[in-house]
Amino acid sequence: MNVSQSSRFGDGAYYTARKIGEDLELFNSWKNDYPDKTRTPDFLKLDERTRMTGCLMIRDAVNEMIDEYGVDKFKQLSRESIEDGRRGFRNRIEKTMLPGTYRGASFVDALYEGQDNLTRTYADENHLMHAPSELHVREDGSFQVSFEGANKWGWHPYNCTPAAIQGGIWVMLTQTVIPNANVNDGAYYSCDFHLPEGSWANTQNTETAHAYAWHFLVSAWAPLWQHLSRGYYARGFWEEINAGNANTSNWLQGGGIDQFDKLHAVNSFESACEGVGARYVEDGEPHAAAIWNPEGDMGDAEVWEMTEPLPFLGRAVKPNTGGAGRRAGGAGFESMRTVKDVSRWLLYEMGNGYMTSDSGLFGGYPAASGYILNAQDTDLKERFENGEEYPQHDLDPESGEFESKIEGEISREPKGISTPKQFDDYDLYLNYLRGGSGLGDPLEREPEDVVSDIHDGYVLPRHAKQAYAVVVDKVDDGPKHNSAVQGEWELDLEATRELREQRREERVEDAQPVTEWMEDERDRIMEERDLIDDVKKTYESSMRMSKQFAEFYKGFWDLPADFGFELSEKAETSLENRFATGLKRKWNNPTEGHKTWWGVGRDDEPAVPYTWSSDRSITDLSSPDASFGEPTPSRATDDD
Repeated sequence: MNVSQSSRFGDGAYYTARKIGEDLELFNSWKNDYPDKTRTPDFLKLDERTRMTGCLMIRDAVNEMIDEYGVDKFKQLSRESIEDGRRGFRNRIEKTMLPGTYRGASFVDALYEGQDNLTRTYADENHLMHAPSELHVREDGSFQVSFEGANKWGWHPYNCTPAAIQGGIWVMLTQTVIPNANVNDGAYYSCDFHLPEGSWANTQNTETAHAYAWHFLVSAWAPLWQHLSRGYYARGFWEEINAGNANTSNWLQGGGIDQFDKLHAVNSFESACEGVGARYVEDGEPHAAAIWNPEGDMGDAEVWEMTEPLPFLGRAVKPNTGGAGRRAGGAGFESMRTVKDVSRWLLYEMGNGYMTSDSGLFGGYPAASGYILNAQDTDLKERFENGEEYPQHDLDPESGEFESKIEGEISREPKGISTPKQFDDYDLYLNYLRGGSGLGDPLEREPEDVVSDIHDGYVLPRHAKQAYAVVVDKVDDGPKHNSAVQGEWELDLEATRELREQRREERVEDAQPVTEWMEDERDRIMEERDLIDDVKKTYESSMRMSKQFAEFYKGFWDLPADFGFELSEKAETSLENRFATGLKRKWNNPTEGHKTWWGVGRDDEPAVPYTWSSDRSITDLSSPDASFGEPTPSRATDDD
């Protein structure tokens, strides 16, 4: 019996397996039960009706086909459709990827040390997700995704199950590798997923929380974008190259008594419009998409205000959020919200903070990381009544403009996650949606494009000089292209050429041989110099989780066989407690080949053994010298 919850809705909704309806009609017992367990019963009712409508549409379509062609033909079609999906997936991989091993890694922060309202003292610690990602592409077009070396699960809600992480990856793959109408289990039968037991990716522990697995898995699939893009580059499919998906946050969430004096909760879907990573042939789309949603739609402010007691004070493109590069990442955007006519209203933030989970590609820069900005106990009401200026944006966080237009308790922090805190009328909340990462060397970007970026609100003038070495001068204070940039700016081409040449010379002066750099870094690791406890705990966790990763890490940096990081007492205790819980298996770990439901085995395709080692190379795969052969005429392809 939990004594830390203050309301019914903190308990969660518990249901036993039960029949809730018949003949596409819900029983009254269910209709009266489930709405009482949520603060948004209308949305849940709509979900139920949508699910039933989908089932009815599928049933009618199946019955129509059976009536016209017979059940045997329908079964044959089903099998052939799945087999066509399997072959189509492999053919696409054969066309667009080179066989071998693709490697990458991503990280994201979940910082809970010092947070308010934690219900468990041992959860008062910071976590960094480590996702070492390997894609093994086989000669036949099938592949294995491996997360060997992932660190231990943690006391947070971002742990994953195999179903969650595979589902997340397939959301991405269906929009990239197989963007067609024939999406089914066929493609799944061409893939293996290695998710280490006991890691955040496959906890195998009944004690772990999984409420928001997306925070980790969205960050973890970032290298997969780049694995595919490197294959596309090698094969010549340059128009398919993408630097990666934005970290789809912030998630504005909370609830309480709304403007209609009703219990209500919000989970703003403005996050369905993030910046898109740069492509090889053009810039990333600004505030346009989220990989987990087929529609890029941030929603109209007026519609959100009908369902959320959070009036908009402003909404605009967020400068400097897209990663710099020869092709720039798409910019994110922001909404400045206030609170009106509420009581007991809680809000919190959820996203990446100190760390960016998406690196750039081919020399491009990552997207901007997140931060939190709130203002409470403000004088906003008085400013409204007196016709005074008030914050509508925070487009330049370094300008101090926000702080100059509001009095109150202002909280500006470079982190992305907060625990729920109460907001009252006229408090302020910044909802900042992230940008995409860049591609290519920023010094190769056309200077004229940088000037356009300034006028479009994607880049601040000083950032043009810092990131792109482009010199601009203000020539007119009159035009106002957007709320971030006042005036008209003009390119100084000669000064730009000189500055870029200077930057290139500085790069040469600062450069050092890789061997020297590795020696310096090795010394830094051995001495644990400039390594915070959170970083050391993360790598130590990965090495304790995986013998293969430990061998690889120590071999790469030429560390002693008995090397280990020295942790603080708090970090060591945390790791010991989590490792001591052991495994409590609750789901299958699909690391071996699948057996298809139509009886086609995978004996001829053994799973690629994962062997992190310093001497691993493409030679570990069969026939590494050979390229893919031409598809046989009998195979279906996505282009047929």
